[in-house]
Amino acid sequence: MSTAREFTNGNQTVMLYTVKNRDGKAYQIAYRQGGVRHRHTFAKASRAKAEARLALNKLVSPALAAENISTPEMESYVVAQKHLADLNVPIHVAAETFAAAAKLIGNGGPVTPGRIIEACEFFAKHCPKAKVRKPIAQLAEDFVKSRESMGLSPGYIDQCRMAVRAFVKIIKPTDTELPSFEALQDWVKKRYPHPVTRNTNMVVLKVFGNWLVETEQVAFNPFAKIKKSKVVAEPVVIYTPDEFKTLLGSLRPNVRVFAALGAFAGLRRAEIQRLEWQDINFDRGFITVAAHKAKTQARRLVPIAPNLRQWLEPARKTEGMVAAHDGSYVAALFRKAGATEKRNALRHSYISYRVAELQDTAKVALEAGNSPEMIFRHYRELGRVSDLGCTKRGWGGIGGDEQEARGSATDHQRADMGSIEQEY
Repeated sequence: MSTAREFTNGNQTVMLYTVKNRDGKAYQIAYRQGGVRHRHTFAKASRAKAEARLALNKLVSPALAAENISTPEMESYVVAQKHLADLNVPIHVAAETFAAAAKLIGNGGPVTPGRIIEACEFFAKHCPKAKVRKPIAQLAEDFVKSRESMGLSPGYIDQCRMAVRAFVKIIKPTDTELPSFEALQDWVKKRYPHPVTRNTNMVVLKVFGNWLVETEQVAFNPFAKIKKSKVVAEPVVIYTPDEFKTLLGSLRPNVRVFAALGAFAGLRRAEIQRLEWQDINFDRGFITVAAHKAKTQARRLVPIAPNLRQWLEPARKTEGMVAAHDGSYVAALFRKAGATEKRNALRHSYISYRVAELQDTAKVALEAGNSPEMIFRHYRELGRVSDLGCTKRGWGGIGGDEQEARGSATDHQRADMGSIEQEY
């Protein structure tokens, strides 16, 4: 008496029989292939089942049978098919994928399956979840809006906007992936040749990259790998009084105020661009640089020198921007006027001559929004007292006569200047 079990794929069938003989039980498989009946007997049921599955697979894939695939190889093939059944991936594609992954991880050396699994686990942990991805160009605008919603300073937001908009010009509008590290590094060097400018913009771009990772838009931040550029200290340059007299005389009236605020108040270019007439208190005699308009994010008060007052009064208004000219526009007008625009020389001149006048680096540091150490290191020997002229009229004595300078320093204003020092 025998019992039978059927192995089938819907089209082909292999029968497994359990039969009794004089030694006990035996297990026999039977099937037809090419019109020929095949029968094999085994002592163990497990072996008979394995051969039944292999035989069924040969019926499905006659090409494999023709290749004389060994039994262990056939077993491996059957197991592989089982693992790939739910993925609907052909075995040869799975093998090609494994080989490519092994090469990537091992750089051509031997790689165990465990290392590939570890790499996949790492990717699954750090890779953004599968979702519809926005183009990087759109994400750049979203990043700027996120900074605005945080209430950050307008100056910083402008810097973020300029940095990311410059970056997205090197990618396609529909790109959803960041360029490679090598491509980004080359672009940064070409776009920002000056190390200081490069470092400033890289701070923003690294924050942008971190934001993309945090919002699960990209897996990694390639900006983070770009190292900070070494900055070689450049010599501080200033204008002589004669140079600045020529410069002021050559500039258009709408730019003279810009130049005067840099030279006689020491305001940074960006601070001048953000300055409003409401920030200038002519009665008390000082300029308020609000925290959100200052580079250092700290509010400070700057005295209005008598000569600065004479350049501001003709253009004085009750509201609006004082001199919101773009820096490149001002530089172009400097060149058109036949003047050499020295890098940051307006502010450097103010600090240098102010140190020579007051001999007090701490006070000048408060006015300029710098540290006393920075003032002492870079400015203390540049401006000469002999160049100051009448100190009541500012460095070089530019703008106004002696009597007018004395008349502007009323007792009321001097009292206000005392309160200014207290507010520091």
